[in-house]
Amino acid sequence: MKNLLKIFIPIGWLYGSVMALRNMMFNLGILKTYNAKIPTISVGNLSMGGTGKTPHVDFLISHFKSKFQLAVLSRGYGRRTKGYLKVTEHSSAETVGDEPLLYKLKHKEEIEVAVCEDRTLGAQKLEQGAFNLLILDDAYQHRKIGRDCNILITTFDEPFYKDHVVPAGRLREYRRGKNRANIIVVSKCPKSLSSEDKRKIERKINPSNKQKVFFSNIDYGAILPISSQEAWNSENLPEEVLLVTGIANPEPLQKELEKKFKVELMSFPDHHNYTVNDLNKIHTIFDTFVGQNKAIITTEKDLMRLKQPQLLKLIENRPWYYQSITVGLDEETNFLKQIEKHVSANK
Repeated sequence: MKNLLKIFIPIGWLYGSVMALRNMMFNLGILKTYNAKIPTISVGNLSMGGTGKTPHVDFLISHFKSKFQLAVLSRGYGRRTKGYLKVTEHSSAETVGDEPLLYKLKHKEEIEVAVCEDRTLGAQKLEQGAFNLLILDDAYQHRKIGRDCNILITTFDEPFYKDHVVPAGRLREYRRGKNRANIIVVSKCPKSLSSEDKRKIERKINPSNKQKVFFSNIDYGAILPISSQEAWNSENLPEEVLLVTGIANPEPLQKELEKKFKVELMSFPDHHNYTVNDLNKIHTIFDTFVGQNKAIITTEKDLMRLKQPQLLKLIENRPWYYQSITVGLDEETNFLKQIEKHVSANK
């Protein structure tokens, strides 16, 4: 498959050149950047998705919400609305997107979450509040708005330096786009990654003297019931699992679950909006599993898109669960200090 995609490299050069021209126009000031009055952190990637951006944003929220009046601004990818919207605990993924809803439901009134496809307009709206830190979710290529700390996420298995611009690969721009980052995080690393392996990866990234590279891993937490199902313990673990996902890369989660269960994957497109028909198909496949000791597992992001009354009604009498996750940073204290240094130096 990868060899087949290589025939599209010339098309990727064309797309990459358009993006490079756009970046040059921003660098020269021909295209203007709005610098928000609020100290701003951006988290994003060079690729089309699947880097683990969402748990990293959640990590930042968890660590900074007690120190700052924190606001998070997202495009609200996949939502069926337009313009600026404040995310509440009563919002739906259809109106605000799955990731913004996830942040709001996890952190509630401790943070403000808003969506706007025009990040400049969104930041200007939030400036009217009492917020003193703004996190831009998935805004690496959104250069119309400035940022005081630019965080780039790339994965251990598919780092940007091995990838190509779409359609030959998954990059949104040329690899040299990494030069705009203040901090580069290599995500989804094995916990056993050695210091020597880290140094090899860092050499391939080739950061400037002003850039710092960090390594993170996914920490899989408890598998929790969605409705009235009882929580698992060592005596009631299922033997067979149907993994249902609408995320860019379900493979790491599938591999993790396969350490404990027999797993069958039912994968939908990233940010998929589930329907009653989808759930009926899921349950039909699930009913073919032999035996009673079985369960359906999904992700936290997918759960946001399942929180519709007509879908929850179908779920309530089925053994649906979701996998909770967090991220671990190898140099957590230094990572957070680097972010605060950039924010404080620019405001």
